[in-house]
Order: sequence, then C-alpha cells, then structure tokens
Amino acid sequence: MVRTQFLPGRVTAMDQSQGMLDIARTRAPHAQLVRTAFPPLPFPEDAFDLVFAANFYGLLVADERDAFLAEASRVARGLVVLDLRSDGRTHMEGLEPREVDGVSYPIFRRRFTPSSLLAELGGDVLYPGRYFLLVRA
Repeated sequence: MVRTQFLPGRVTAMDQSQGMLDIARTRAPHAQLVRTAFPPLPFPEDAFDLVFAANFYGLLVADERDAFLAEASRVARGLVVLDLRSDGRTHMEGLEPREVDGVSYPIFRRRFTPSSLLAELGGDVLYPGRYFLLVRA
C-alpha cells in the first residue's frame, strides 16, 4: 500500500507542472504521479474514495469550479478542499503574479473565509486555520 506522511492509503497525485511532480516524487516516492491539465480528471468513475484538492480550488473561475466539482463527484465518493484563508474577514479574489516552470504570468486566485468556502461546498469545516482552511464537502 502506498502512503504519504499525512494521507493514508494509496495515493495518486496530479499536477500540470513536471517540476511540482518532481517535488512530489521526493515526498511521496510510491505515489502514482499523473501529469495533466484539468478538465477533465483522467480517471474512471468511482476510481477513488476521496479527492483531496490542496491549493487548487481557489485558482478556478466559476465555470472551472463547476466542472471540478462535477468531476470530483464523478471520480470519488468524497471531497476535501484545503485552500488559502483570507487575511481579513472578507472573501478576496483577483489576479496575482505566479511563476511555474520558469514562466511568469498572472493567475486568478481566491482567498476564502470559512463561511464563503462553506457556502460553495457545503459540508464541514475541518480546520479553520489562520492561513488555510480545510473543508469536507
């Protein structure tokens, strides 16, 4: 059985960046790594018990969020989202500079309050941290 330090069970990690997958290989050497862009998720229906999205959901614009939620529910029975918490008491969104694989470009980024993320996903707040939120949909 493949394990990571924090996620028990078999793990499949997905990213569009080979650099991020190289980092993942050092941290989770037995995980299955898949390089792909989203959408769609390149997995069959009910392939997983859980989709765990870390610092991804907040990068999606409205249509992409709808597609991601549909795809997550197609490939797994559960969804847990870890994403950035707003520095204040209000939900924030806008463009931020980002560099991936040596290429710089603006990205759309959202920072959530517990209530704003729950309003979109439903479910339960598992961790309302100072910098991150963890929600089970």
